[in-house]
Amino acid sequence: MIKFIVCSILCMSVLRAGFAQNGMYADYAQYREPIDYSTDVKLKGRRILFDSSWARAKVLSANNTLIQNDSFYFNFDKISQNLYVTKDYKKVYEVDKREYKAVLFYWNDTKYLFKHVYLINKKDFFQEIIQNDDKYSLYKLIHATVRVRSNTALPVPDTYRRFELFKDVPEYFILFPNKEYKSLFLIKKSSLDRAFKLSPDNQKVNEFMQNLKEDIPEEEILRNLITYLNQ
Repeated sequence: MIKFIVCSILCMSVLRAGFAQNGMYADYAQYREPIDYSTDVKLKGRRILFDSSWARAKVLSANNTLIQNDSFYFNFDKISQNLYVTKDYKKVYEVDKREYKAVLFYWNDTKYLFKHVYLINKKDFFQEIIQNDDKYSLYKLIHATVRVRSNTALPVPDTYRRFELFKDVPEYFILFPNKEYKSLFLIKKSSLDRAFKLSPDNQKVNEFMQNLKEDIPEEEILRNLITYLNQ
């Protein structure tokens, strides 16, 4: 029954079916982005969430049907926020983001939950880091930027090679107990001071930052801060 539901959703909402028809390339090991060899583009980085292997997942469809089937493997496009699904790595289907509300990926003993957070906006899928209905919640929006770089340091004059670079720029969203939110790109004391300036927990934030150890990843700082405030 679950398999039928998955196939029904794919038949109705898949935008692209199979790499042969639409330029999407897949092999048995991993999904790779399409390359236009006529322009000699080399790829660095990735626009999909899982590059070395795909993930199992639970999907909440637009009609609130929970889909789970271990015969399918899933991936997530960080630019379009569409969902990729395959069963054999020969045919890769792309599901439009309007066709699902949330997806929970299982990859290397780690869970990644992406979902709509309507208190922030109705368009994007946010990665849930901490969720608390009564206190503070923390979410991340991945901005996968694309940059094309030309390398002219080649032995043949007047020739160049274009490199298409994918770089993740995380934007963090702190959802306050009053259901307002603040967004942060750089996690610094000054930015946190501005975010919590009018908050009754401003002093607790200052105390946390004063005792903060050096060389801690930004996301871990925010995770520890929100955990501390929710105690």
